[in-house]
Amino acid sequence: MKVSTIRRRLAAISVRHRRAGLESPCSHRIVREVVSGIAREKGTAPRRVDAATLDVLRPLLLAIRGDDLAAKRDRAIILLGFAAALRRSELAALRLEDLRFSKRGLLLRIARSKTDQEGAGTEIAVPLVENASLCAVRAVRAWIDAAGIVEGPLFRSLTPHRRVQALPIAGRDVANLVQRLARRARLDGDFSGHSLRAGFVTAAAQAKVPLDVIMRTTRHRSLAVLTAYIRRGDAFEAPALSSIIA
Repeated sequence: MKVSTIRRRLAAISVRHRRAGLESPCSHRIVREVVSGIAREKGTAPRRVDAATLDVLRPLLLAIRGDDLAAKRDRAIILLGFAAALRRSELAALRLEDLRFSKRGLLLRIARSKTDQEGAGTEIAVPLVENASLCAVRAVRAWIDAAGIVEGPLFRSLTPHRRVQALPIAGRDVANLVQRLARRARLDGDFSGHSLRAGFVTAAAQAKVPLDVIMRTTRHRSLAVLTAYIRRGDAFEAPALSSIIA
């Protein structure tokens, strides 16, 4: 178990105790010392997956075989995850009622997210793009039409016989999909569900999109967190050593 997971669960335990009017055991010296020891032993550096920028996104899409229901769903997941810079949990939680199509593209309402625990919600604009093979709007529309979805969860599980179920996919399914396609495409790197979100940020930064415009899609509240993606994206663009040793 990751240190961040342990700390998150301890925080949940503390909240439950406070609501019950009890003193939290998590504030005890022994508990704090044990958690500090685990952190020293395991380290607290977060896992940094590789970004699925366009040069990665294209092979991922080519690795989707055929054009059946599963292929249409998987293509829509990959393209929408990238185009709207969505977390895997946000992709899995989408409902048809959260989508509003127009001539210009798609308005996506995120009802709840990691940084919006109170569920205030926010909208993300996903425009139509000229390249149909990379257009998330067209891919999502094709999946909805083929699956016959009229309400409820957007991305759903399929039976072994490729029949659409009422059950939504889970966030873990998004990660598994990206990893499976990356292996099939024989891509080098560590890819997961978060690679789609990181890929959007990195690609936008490389295209010199202003940071405030990027944050409008990613919904980052901290510039420091956003720039962590960008540093990975253009680390070799102008390294100091190249300027020193000409």
